[in-house]
Amino acid sequence: MRLDETVGVKAWVRLGLLMLLVLSPCAAVAAGPQWTASWGSAQLKPSPGDSLPSKVFEGATLRQVVHLSAGGARMRLHLSNAFGESVLVLRAVRVGKGKDGVVVHFNGETGVSIPAGAEYVSDPITVSVSALSDVVVSMMIEKAPETLTFHSGARATSFLVRGDHVGNEVFEAPQTFAHWYFLAGVEVEKNAAAVVTFGDSITDGHGATTDGNDRWTDVLARRLAGKVGVVNAGIGGNCILEDGCGRDSRGAGWGI
Repeated sequence: MRLDETVGVKAWVRLGLLMLLVLSPCAAVAAGPQWTASWGSAQLKPSPGDSLPSKVFEGATLRQVVHLSAGGARMRLHLSNAFGESVLVLRAVRVGKGKDGVVVHFNGETGVSIPAGAEYVSDPITVSVSALSDVVVSMMIEKAPETLTFHSGARATSFLVRGDHVGNEVFEAPQTFAHWYFLAGVEVEKNAAAVVTFGDSITDGHGATTDGNDRWTDVLARRLAGKVGVVNAGIGGNCILEDGCGRDSRGAGWGI
């Protein structure tokens, strides 16, 4: 065998080993449940006056509504304490309301403590969800960090009441606001692709109707008929190195 043939064989062997290393984890993943991102939002750090005080959340129940793109046989939640400087403690989390509510577990437990700067993915939730449907998430917050993690331009109404009311059908006289807190994403069990949209307020939803789900990304999800997941990662202003909406160069925080 000539030298160039020997080198060629060795090269193919190396390539085969590399492909084995790359494909082996993928094959293992393919054997399990297939999870597709169906909803998500960019996690932000509030600027002064752009959010509720952290103490408002302690000992209170927060109910938030998100609009899915793709549906699936089961779902799971992504919760975030990305900007917190201390632990976020959730005593209980449910999806749905009242008798239709389903308890969310985290490594088998009904509560979860999320360390500073971390995110946590729930256990699979055995509830089937339809494409282009709303999901209600209620969380009883035992302890909140001083610096909250949220998305300012939710264009969706959230509800807050004192005490543990995760299982309630209706909240009595809740405080309302158009922000999402601690909720980063929803995945569904579905073998499908997903797209993530980036941009400024045009993508985030400027001009959209509160609770109307009529951002251009919502229109895209409807046109795709739930066959593809659509995640809106837009940030109003989308500023990285300049003052204004988005996080500025001095780390002053986030705006609407």
